[in-house]
Amino acid sequence: MDNTRAAVIGFSHGGDAAVKASQPASGMKALGLRAAVAYYPPCDRRGEPENPDIPLLLFAAEKDTWTPAIFCKDYEMQIRNSTSGTQQRVRTEFVYYPQALHGFDGAGSYRVVAGHAMAYDPIAAQDSFQRTRKWLDEMLTR
Repeated sequence: MDNTRAAVIGFSHGGDAAVKASQPASGMKALGLRAAVAYYPPCDRRGEPENPDIPLLLFAAEKDTWTPAIFCKDYEMQIRNSTSGTQQRVRTEFVYYPQALHGFDGAGSYRVVAGHAMAYDPIAAQDSFQRTRKWLDEMLTR
């Protein structure tokens, strides 16, 4: 593996792992991780005051009842509003899809899983895929 071009992408709970990998406590930066992408992760970060030290791209679905986007908005504000000593804020980007449900990237029909609606959203899916490719290209080639 070329550890100068390593990134992590996660979906839902895997998105949570991607967010955590972007934080200093993970130690992933020292191991060469250069970028993280999180699709509709659980964003409730109360009690986790760390801001990312690895560039983070995060996608949230505003109609998601499983991992509500409101927590991602709170997390985004936490990052934007905090400064910790001389810590320089790394690049973060949060993208919200107003009409999307959990699992918007996965082709398939509307379904309910564990009481939560999921559905493919072709607009959100294509936009997120394009943004992910661009993000990784930028983060891994600089």
